[in-house]
Amino acid sequence: MPAKKFVEPPEIVLIKAFVLSKYSTVVQVSVHPHQITIVTASAALAGSLRLDLKELSSIVQTKKKLIIRIGDGF
Repeated sequence: MPAKKFVEPPEIVLIKAFVLSKYSTVVQVSVHPHQITIVTASAALAGSLRLDLKELSSIVQTKKKLIIRIGDGF
């Protein structure tokens, strides 16, 4: 039986690409039924992303709430 290939949801791909192109860093993204959580390694990046939430929301084109968290899951 062939292995099932995992494909990331488009929201995850768009958010990771936005952060990588604008801030040259990697974030963790998880999609939930009513929210999208973005986990960063630094508070400075989280603060900068908060200023870009409106732009990021329009790029992703979602009505889900965007949550930014600071974590050490890297």
